[in-house]
Amino acid sequence: LEPKDLQEINDNDEIDRIEIVGDIPNISSEYMNLVLYDTPGPNNARNKTHREHTRKMIHSDKKPMILYVMDITQLATTDDRNLLLEISNEIKKTGNLSKDRFLFVINKVDDLKLDQDGAIEELLAEAKKYLEVFGIENPQLFLVSAEFAKLIRLQNQNKKLTHKQRKNLRKHDLFLDYMKLDEYAPLTHSIKKELFKQLKDAQGNSYVEALYHTGIPTLEMYINEYLYKYALPIKINRAIRDIEKILEEKGLETEEFIYLCS
Repeated sequence: LEPKDLQEINDNDEIDRIEIVGDIPNISSEYMNLVLYDTPGPNNARNKTHREHTRKMIHSDKKPMILYVMDITQLATTDDRNLLLEISNEIKKTGNLSKDRFLFVINKVDDLKLDQDGAIEELLAEAKKYLEVFGIENPQLFLVSAEFAKLIRLQNQNKKLTHKQRKNLRKHDLFLDYMKLDEYAPLTHSIKKELFKQLKDAQGNSYVEALYHTGIPTLEMYINEYLYKYALPIKINRAIRDIEKILEEKGLETEEFIYLCS
């Protein structure tokens, strides 16, 4: 799909859902498929149905991971505050699982003037302070530049870039010198180890190095680890419950079934 195609679809009030299938770097589909729902933001939803869908995902019993994309230049809007209160209540209600499944992502970081010492730390502190107002403490907070990561990947795939895109690529030195956004992400030891390995392999290719510093690969790695830590066990337990229910209906004992299968 081209951007103009998506725009035509978005302008069509008779279409309320678009399905796009494809691979996501750094996220394995060996044991499960990742399904992403791009819900309308609280300030962009065209009707109540869109807003309700967003809230339904927050409170779903399936506990899907939520990427809450924050606009650091437009914090404290009414709809934003209401949605954050719902997220805060959900975290308090369900504990660590919900804390891990809510990721707060600050995008377009490269649009801000952060090429000075301490500027990124100040941005993180501002975002954390804002979330603490709603009782969201120690959030899983990621700084990213999705657009720049896309440009580098398009170049690596030998895709034709516009003049503006080629011009924007020239600022990749910014990520090598100042904006190493991956260093500010809340990563586990295993992700840090894998990231270090991939950065080492990328040495000599400044664009690939800059890609990792956009924060997007780091975010993808975090999501992949979450899937294996929470989503896969939940999926297995759900399958076991379904099997047990079928066995009960057939009048078979679970132990007998396990013995026969082994």
